[in-house]
Amino acid sequence: MKVLILSCSTGGGHNSAGLALKEQFEKQGIICELRDMHSLIQRKRTKQAAALYSFVAVNMSTLFGAVYKLAGWISHPGGRSPVYLFNLKYAKPIREYMKAGGFDTVICTHLFPAEALTRIRRTCDDSFAFYFVATDYTCSPFNEETKPDYYFIPHQDIAHEYRGVSPEQRIALGIPCSEKFSFHPSAHEKEQARDILGLSRHKKQALIMCGSMGFGRIEMILYHIMKHLDDSFEYTVLVGHNEKLKMRLERLFGDKIHAITFTNQADLYMRAADIVFTKPGGLSSTEAAVLGVPLVHTKPIPGCETKNARFFSERGMSIIYKNNKDMQNVLDLIADNNRRLAMMKKQKAYVNSNASQDICTFIQMHSKHA
Repeated sequence: MKVLILSCSTGGGHNSAGLALKEQFEKQGIICELRDMHSLIQRKRTKQAAALYSFVAVNMSTLFGAVYKLAGWISHPGGRSPVYLFNLKYAKPIREYMKAGGFDTVICTHLFPAEALTRIRRTCDDSFAFYFVATDYTCSPFNEETKPDYYFIPHQDIAHEYRGVSPEQRIALGIPCSEKFSFHPSAHEKEQARDILGLSRHKKQALIMCGSMGFGRIEMILYHIMKHLDDSFEYTVLVGHNEKLKMRLERLFGDKIHAITFTNQADLYMRAADIVFTKPGGLSSTEAAVLGVPLVHTKPIPGCETKNARFFSERGMSIIYKNNKDMQNVLDLIADNNRRLAMMKKQKAYVNSNASQDICTFIQMHSKHA
């Protein structure tokens, strides 16, 4: 068995889910490779695709939401959407890469490569095992026109959204995240994380996460929470790749905050936190829930993230902070230990902390190449 994981750098969650699966396969001694689909044509396209997605999502979120809504209207099982047609050009290089590398099992953590794999399946080759891993708590538009052997979805509650997919193909095992997120930290481990990061042991820690692209009205969020929370809190903002946001925050707030660009220590920052504010990305929300952190969802990128926030808040796994009118809910969450414990209990009930391991085990059990 040799596994190829295909992602696409439109948001960091797809890559993170792929890395979590790669980590688990390699732990079990299985050869596995993670590639961005665009890099199979030209490496510079990976950066171009990521930059374009980030620009539209951050600066034109209303347009992004309108396009998402339109996509939902025209998406149909068995269709040949513009998205499918756009991704046809990747089918040949992906197939050539699979054959050259001897890959017999392919996992997609993004719609785009799944569309290309569907084309390969339909036209020239169905000998490989093909899986799709969803990274949001909803079925994205056009997912239903892909044809993998199985769809791994976050929870059974959203199975009905996968139109045209038989119940046997919808496997509700959760969203895969790295093992470093997979346990609730003890008080000692929380202190250790703060020591490693240079954060105070004596202050409560508020963490604001902006996703890999640095999305959201972070200045306004900081202004409001700093206005209502006392000096017993220390504030850290993970701005992703958004250097301009980092400079802007440092200019406005000075040494009152820690503004951190893209980091591989997100797990430590979350482990150190007493409360996390984050845009409702599927991966970041899952990681926070697996770690058992009181969670506040800030403004979403319209589309999947809107549904992620709804899924979490309706089940008591987070609260939503849209503007200053919602601040009292945040203050109540901070002040009420029983409410925080109840939220963490709901997170544990609805989010599978072993999703990576469970998905890898399922694939090995069901793959004819295992």
